[in-house]
Amino acid sequence: MERARRGDFFGGIRILEQAAEQGHLDAMLVASSMLIDGTYYEQGLAWLDKAVATGAPKARLEMVKLLLARDPEVQRPAEEAIPLLDALVSENYAPALHLRAAQAEAGNVPYEQDIALAVRLYTRAAEQGFSPAMDRLADAYRKGELGLPVDLQQAEKWEQQKEGALSQPEA
Repeated sequence: MERARRGDFFGGIRILEQAAEQGHLDAMLVASSMLIDGTYYEQGLAWLDKAVATGAPKARLEMVKLLLARDPEVQRPAEEAIPLLDALVSENYAPALHLRAAQAEAGNVPYEQDIALAVRLYTRAAEQGFSPAMDRLADAYRKGELGLPVDLQQAEKWEQQKEGALSQPEA
């Protein structure tokens, strides 16, 4: 990636593509992201499709985010994100639970607003130690949002759990 940082975009892409062709998931995802950000949509989507085909949750979630962003250059309907996101939610993948909760909270198309669902999904993600979900629940309890009562003890609980999760060494 040093080549890309020095301004050799295509040299960096070539290196990534070599690793991606060997099946390296992160190389597929980074190449996809760089190509899409560089407006090489077709090539970027091809790498993202290959990454999704591995079945890796983080690859599928990246596709969901791309589709929900509704970039007209992507030329795929946002509705294609629904089965991908629903599958990730059913697999209890915390980042997907959080994203789906945010969609339910906001009522972003193609999803309708469902605050009760948002709370359940934020809670499931937070219970797995996903810090953005813990932050959202702590904030909601502190302010009385999401149909939750103001409950400073619950807010503190989620803040402490987050601090505990962040202080744990990774396995």
